[in-house]
Amino acid sequence: MRCVHEFSAVTWQMDDVDAQHDRESQDRLLSQMCDRIGPAIGDMNRAMHEVRLDGPADVSAAADHVRDMARRVESLLKALIGEDGPEPRDAYDRAYREFREAYVTFIGLAREALEVKDEDS
Repeated sequence: MRCVHEFSAVTWQMDDVDAQHDRESQDRLLSQMCDRIGPAIGDMNRAMHEVRLDGPADVSAAADHVRDMARRVESLLKALIGEDGPEPRDAYDRAYREFREAYVTFIGLAREALEVKDEDS
């Protein structure tokens, strides 16, 4: 979860990109985000291997889906550099929403897996 949060922290800078008034400033921030998002995905890859080894199958599958969605967000983030039209941003925003949905699902499954069941109940 920590690794996904670090990835998300990069994507939250999109508000800063939107606040820029010129394309050059937007592209500079987008490039900086791309520089940071790659290592964040690398950290998620390493964490995914731990989940795959230690976690229940449904949690592992959910974590894998989160990572796949993050990779999609990364590629669409890169596609925003130098683009002015609405289509690339719309695609990025859709991918980000799908990533967030996958992350929320993963969190729910992970929490459920960590719950200790009271055998007397």
